[in-house]
Amino acid sequence: MDIRNSDLSNLFSFVDTVIPADENMPAASEIISEEDLKWILENNHKYIDSLNECLSFIKKEPSTRVVGGIHELNEDHRIEILNLMQSVLPDQFNLFIEVIYLLYYSKEKVHEIIKWNTEESNDENKMDPFDESILENVKKREPFWKKV
Repeated sequence: MDIRNSDLSNLFSFVDTVIPADENMPAASEIISEEDLKWILENNHKYIDSLNECLSFIKKEPSTRVVGGIHELNEDHRIEILNLMQSVLPDQFNLFIEVIYLLYYSKEKVHEIIKWNTEESNDENKMDPFDESILENVKKREPFWKKV
């Protein structure tokens, strides 16, 4: 993993901005930890480069330097930075959000709150077999493209 622990802490300081607490659900930092973030980066290298770019973006933001560092940012600054990041680095931003959501919704406590039964063999989690008959009308249509 290429991200230092202090940098993990900097990234982690944004998780509650992505998933804040409300009357029904806890904030992200109440469910996941910096260790969870470290674990996903060590076990899935797909995210490392993108999160490094997000971290670099956050560090270079003028508001980060003006207020005295990432941990000193208020909620409005964090939202502004995330909005900017989304427009400037959309792919990296999406992977950052994906990491937070993956960690949050993988926790048993969240499953209990949203009443999500993760047991694969449970009847409510089984899909009906695909009904091929719904494609009959589409199969009868002539192609709308021109063969070249």
